[in-house]
Amino acid sequence: MYGINMNLEIARRALQTHQLALNVIGSNIANVNTPGYSRRTAVIRQTTDFDTRSGAIGSGVEAVNVRRGRDTVLDSLFRRHNGNSGKWSALDDYLSRVETVLNEPGDGGLSDAIENFWA
Repeated sequence: MYGINMNLEIARRALQTHQLALNVIGSNIANVNTPGYSRRTAVIRQTTDFDTRSGAIGSGVEAVNVRRGRDTVLDSLFRRHNGNSGKWSALDDYLSRVETVLNEPGDGGLSDAIENFWA
């Protein structure tokens, strides 16, 4: 039979694990109105049991990870369309420079020269 030290160790692990979980919850509450913040969840699991002659005795819990709650489909769509946005933004910048060089749109530009040619 295990003594009081094992019970205190189980209690210590439980307190540390749930303190982390409460910190994650507090962070979620503090950032509820923050744009772009995604909710987080503490992942808690049981630690390995001790085998004794009488059977297995639990040894407490531990925090394995802090997982971010995100939709992977929406994330992939965002990345794809954000890349397209960058492409079109760069093309817009390039064509704006071409317009400046050709003096378009405006008086005395390329379209005026073509109209005078065809006239």
